[in-house]
Parts: sequence; C-alpha cells; structure tokens
Amino acid sequence: MVKFKVDVDNIQIDRFLKTKLNIGMRQIKRLFKDKRIFINNKPCNKRIHILKKGDIVTIKNYSQEVDIDLDLKIIKGNDQIFAVFKPPNFHTVSGKSAVNMEYILSERINKRIYLLNRLDYLTSGLILFCFSDEVVKNYKEMQDRGLIEKRYLALVNGKISDKVLIKNFIDDKKRKKVRTFDYYDKDKLRYTYIIPKKYFEKHNHTLVEARIFKGKRHQIRAHLSYIGHPIVGDPLYGNREICSTRMFLHHYMVISPDFVLKIDKNFG
Repeated sequence: MVKFKVDVDNIQIDRFLKTKLNIGMRQIKRLFKDKRIFINNKPCNKRIHILKKGDIVTIKNYSQEVDIDLDLKIIKGNDQIFAVFKPPNFHTVSGKSAVNMEYILSERINKRIYLLNRLDYLTSGLILFCFSDEVVKNYKEMQDRGLIEKRYLALVNGKISDKVLIKNFIDDKKRKKVRTFDYYDKDKLRYTYIIPKKYFEKHNHTLVEARIFKGKRHQIRAHLSYIGHPIVGDPLYGNREICSTRMFLHHYMVISPDFVLKIDKNFG
C-alpha cells in the first residue's frame, strides 16, 4: 500500500497518479478496475475525479504492480560504496513516487541501503549507495572538504567556445525553481565549472562537461540558464524543444580519493 498527500488543488486523479507513480494510463485504469484507489479512506471509482489540496490518496497492494525492467548493474566504487544507473524521467527516492530507484534497489537486494546522492527526476546517471550510516557520514565529510568531484555531460543551447566558471549564488529554499543572483557565492565548492566539448552548428547546441563539488539543488541547470545557455529539453530553466524527449543532463562520473565511478552511457 502507498499513500500520497495531494499538494496541489483541482487536479484530476488519473493525472495525479500518472505523475506520482510514473506509470501509464493503462496501468492506472487497471487500478481503478480492481477497486484499489481510495481518497480519504473512501473508494474512488472515477478516473476524472477532481482532487483537492490535502486529500489523501491510497493505493492498496500497489507493491504487486512494481515490475520495472531496469538495468541495475552494480558499479563498484570500493568495499563500501557502489552505484547504479538511473534513467531519465525516473525518481531517485521514496516519497516522490512509489516507483523509484531507492525502493527498487532495496527490494532487489533485500537489504537496507543508504543514499549518498540524488538526481533530479529529469536527469540520468549515477546514483551512489552504501550499507551504513557511518559511510554516509564519512562521504559527507569528504564532500564538505571538496574531495568529491561530480562530472556531468550536458547539451546546451547556443555556442560555448571557452571554459566558464560560474560563481553566482543560488537560493534553493522553498521554491520549485531556484533563484540565481548576480553576486558570487562565498563557498567556492558551490561553483560550476563548464568545459565545452563539441559544437553542433546545425542545431546551435554545444556538448559541455559540467563539474561540481558540493552542489545545490538544480545548480547546473540554473547556472547554465543564468549565463544564457539552458540545457536542451529543460522545461523549468529553458524551453522544452518540441522534438525533445528528455532533458539532456547526465551524471557520468564521480571522483574521490578512494575511488572513481564512471558510466559510459551518454544521456542514458
């Protein structure tokens, strides 16, 4: 059984479930057909029912529906840390969706796991895990000392010819879209390093590598948009192109004093 508290007003329940569960309308129809949807503990049989903010939506026996064919090949970092590949348009953690990387991995290995990083729903790439809260503590300490380098690939709008260091302060508190200010962040670990790789003249896009050390939520997306080069397919900080099927941001490498984790898939 899974529960969700509705955080918006006047949304149709089938659309709400599609977002939260990350499944298609066919599966949603089956949930209604099997009479497994409840709103505020009362059964709901209408897919067009309009939810109100604060409603509690319950799906009974939903764990039986989770059968996602994901490539969860373990990428080993050291004896304590490992990673898996998260595809784009997929949630990292529990709470956002009943179907997420954290849940599926813990179910498959049948052991408690601890998350070391998160990726946006739209971003693909490496998600790091471990089996101990002590490892989590040590990892965060290394991150605070600037010893964890995270590298991403991004396809951006426009031409970037030279390396760029983006130092601008980001306010990521209590808002869907973070704010980037004209003044610099005092913490140098919050900077974004941009290295151009290849320019595609036909589409006026540049493939870049973005490096961060202690990132904030949406840091790379917001910083690139701030300098006038939003990521292709980013619906929040740019314009989602008509032909784009995803946001082209991919976390492909983590470098630490103890290990290097790398995935060869470009944009998943």
